[in-house]
Amino acid sequence: MLGARLRYEQYDIAHENILLVQDVFRGSPAETRLVPFKDFILGTSELTFKSLKEFAYYLQVNKGQEIQLAVYNTETELVGFVKITPNDTWGGRGLLGADISFGYLNKLPLRKQDIANLQKRQKMAGIFNKLTSNSSMP
Repeated sequence: MLGARLRYEQYDIAHENILLVQDVFRGSPAETRLVPFKDFILGTSELTFKSLKEFAYYLQVNKGQEIQLAVYNTETELVGFVKITPNDTWGGRGLLGADISFGYLNKLPLRKQDIANLQKRQKMAGIFNKLTSNSSMP
């Protein structure tokens, strides 16, 4: 009725529901769509994946049909939608032709701006510590 879609996601564990593209095979559906060690699959516009098994099931259900995956790229630091058609006719193993890992060890890296802000805070803390330790001397 409102033209809106409501979803409930548990964001406190969202960092655990990330898929990292580790390798992409020649001639595969993923070859020109995904970048190894730079692309993180976040889900789709409708859902996130709670396990690698759930992601594999999603690909199987959509075999031969174009899907859109929400992908974060660490070089561009942007999230975009990647269109890809999972299939098993490309001549290799898997429906995407990519090695994908899942879980807590696949944390998204800090953005360049976040790293710069962290370095500024650390520098300011160091200056503040020097000022406060010097001012306490007689």
